[in-house]
Amino acid sequence: MSCPTRWNSSLVMIQSILDLHSEVQNALKKIGHAELCIHAEELDILKQLASFLKEFEIFTDLVSSAGPTLSLISLMELKIRKMCKILPNDDTWLKAVRIKVAANVGRRLKCNEAAKIQRILDPDTKGIVARDMAAALLLADAKKCSERGIISLEDEPGMILLKSTILH
Repeated sequence: MSCPTRWNSSLVMIQSILDLHSEVQNALKKIGHAELCIHAEELDILKQLASFLKEFEIFTDLVSSAGPTLSLISLMELKIRKMCKILPNDDTWLKAVRIKVAANVGRRLKCNEAAKIQRILDPDTKGIVARDMAAALLLADAKKCSERGIISLEDEPGMILLKSTILH
């Protein structure tokens, strides 16, 4: 891989350990270092971690292979939050990993004002932004567009009317 990401490089390492498990165990025993062998519980942890990280592989491949678009941010965040939901059979350590990943999604996927507006206007992601915040963002952007002459705003009692302006 020309530029492996942290997620994928960890996944590749773990998959390599799992694929070569028997061979490494046999070699360690032959050279008298059986104490370095991976125990069944540790092997189970690696399998669960590989399964969890495997879900991220598509995101890192997608972002690495094509120019990311604004609409990907919200969709990726939704999918990551779903992937981080705690499952009934999750071990304690995996629950902790899921919680930490979910807590840091916003830090990893920065959501600027343009991404927030896109999020509000996309039917699949509009529910992410609270209704009052969505209204405030849209109103602020409408005012910016009005200041630039793109649209005109007219105040009516209890509402603001938008009138489009044709640009030449």
